[in-house]
Amino acid sequence: MTEGRLWDLLSIPAQMDPSREILRYEGRSWTYEGLMAASARFEPALLQATSIMDVNTDLTVALVYASFLAGSELALLNFRLRVEEVEKIFERHATGAFLAGVRYEDIARRVARDRLASSVGLLDTARFGIDTLEEAETPAMREETTVKSVADVVLFTSGTSSSPKPVVIGGTSLVAYVAGTTPLPSAETANQATLLTMPLFHVAGLVGLLRSVFMGRRVVIHPQFEAETWLAGVEEEEITHTFVVPTMLRRILDSKGYSQSRVASLEVLSYGGGPMPPSLIEEALDRFPGSVRFVGTYGLTEAGGTVCVLSPEDHDDARHGEAALSRLHSVGLPVHGIRVAILGGDRNELEPGDVGEVYVAGARLPPADECVSGLGRRWVRTGDLGHLDRDGYLHLHGRVDDVIIRGGENISPLEIERVLLAHPTVRQVAVVGTPDETWGERIVAFLVVREPISSAVLVDHCRERLATFKVPDAFHFADRLPMTSTSKVMKHRLRHRLSKG
Repeated sequence: MTEGRLWDLLSIPAQMDPSREILRYEGRSWTYEGLMAASARFEPALLQATSIMDVNTDLTVALVYASFLAGSELALLNFRLRVEEVEKIFERHATGAFLAGVRYEDIARRVARDRLASSVGLLDTARFGIDTLEEAETPAMREETTVKSVADVVLFTSGTSSSPKPVVIGGTSLVAYVAGTTPLPSAETANQATLLTMPLFHVAGLVGLLRSVFMGRRVVIHPQFEAETWLAGVEEEEITHTFVVPTMLRRILDSKGYSQSRVASLEVLSYGGGPMPPSLIEEALDRFPGSVRFVGTYGLTEAGGTVCVLSPEDHDDARHGEAALSRLHSVGLPVHGIRVAILGGDRNELEPGDVGEVYVAGARLPPADECVSGLGRRWVRTGDLGHLDRDGYLHLHGRVDDVIIRGGENISPLEIERVLLAHPTVRQVAVVGTPDETWGERIVAFLVVREPISSAVLVDHCRERLATFKVPDAFHFADRLPMTSTSKVMKHRLRHRLSKG
């Protein structure tokens, strides 16, 4: 493969089997040949430094590959951002064309009005085209295609504690990662299907798409996740592979329509995007068919994807009682080419079992502001706390910024959240600290519960499993928690709520 060509991730498998069906979306079907032709329809001038903001559709997929063909930078924006947030992004990170779904027309018109993009268009999925606004030039279609230079992809951190920040993933690194970890199309993958519900602006969604297309596994696209729609999609499309975040898995298991027969086609269920409560994965192992193999992943946008994997064998051992269930508390072992280190405040590596900041190093990691030089390598700071056990498995202890300091003790909210989630009444939980004159910080838990429960019962539940100083001082019950589009709790909003009284 020519180094650095993201377009090759489509063109090479397409040359091998052009008539293979590779994409489905709301009744439309695309072969490799058809997807290549659709991606080649758009004028390269339209796709110079393109930013796309829309839910997953076959049109957005075609535009992703069209940008790869044009060799231009591609930025994928969270479709739940408010107009003010989009404006701030474009003020910090310049864009050429801004292409938005029709449901985001108000944002597109504001971007056009303020001249934050050289051209602005609305994505018309029904007719598989682009409608330009009056401020933009009309995009032309073209017949001939030529591959340009290497493209970069820009994703944005989720903004759970601050404004989204652009992270540039080099095209060369992305190609190397996908091609180096993914087989080419085979007879086996021709009979497989991926259900893609993760948004393309999330590294798991984008890499999941690129890997499935490269290996010839048919991709079924859902615009957004909804539990019953997900179950219907798995059942009707005979899905074999999919990826979920913990909140999605919780909703699937809680769905009234869930049954083992509806997910019988699944071969592999991968999960990640946030800490997986051990009680939840244990429930999933028990309630999903024994034929379903689970894969836990841990990664970050700044690292361009997955850095640790908890293998199917690890899950099978836990399922069959052959190994301690405590392994399910980890996020697994580093993948090939990645090194994980736990560093202390002096940037020295800590011993197994000691908790510190998680750093990752590897050739495919992009340059980032968080990089520091140490131990002869270039390390990327993940922002997570964790420890490595003696077998090399990484165990997370929450985000560095989320640590609660109470009476001089450092407390991990994740530890408390896992204990609360083990109570059968608790559906979702987020633990934060709030200022306190006596203790420095108080521990506050926000909960979504299945049925009414008293704070006293929850206190007793925590006291049986936690040191006294880790027991929450207050419980707040809510119908829902503020979440990002990838189902991460926005704790800064909870802290803001507490500060307002």
